[in-house]
Amino acid sequence: MREKKKRLTSSLFVAVAFALSANAAILGKRNISAPVQLCKEDIDTVSLQINVLTAGLDGFVVSSGYTGLLALREQTQILEAQLKKTITNCCTYVGAVTNEEVDAVVSAVGPVIPQAINALALAKTKKC
Repeated sequence: MREKKKRLTSSLFVAVAFALSANAAILGKRNISAPVQLCKEDIDTVSLQINVLTAGLDGFVVSSGYTGLLALREQTQILEAQLKKTITNCCTYVGAVTNEEVDAVVSAVGPVIPQAINALALAKTKKC
């Protein structure tokens, strides 16, 4: 009896896990146009580059010298280029946008603002 109950519980667990994963796949799929998806991906890339720059700033010490400053400058130039690309891809789209697309972009932009503020505050403390 105990073995049968154990198999039933395992089978039930597998069935529930399968149902949840199928629902998650459906919920994770958004109806987003290619230009808006490109904009969202660019925003995500900006977010990653801000993290790279923040890590560089965090690791910067005076003894890093000129080489360390050049590395930070390179990271800021990469970020600047990515920001320009993002502005071009996000701000020149003139088509209709769905609520789902707006939600996707807003959810991508949300974390970027505090990341940028933290990077600027860190740069101020480092006096770079």
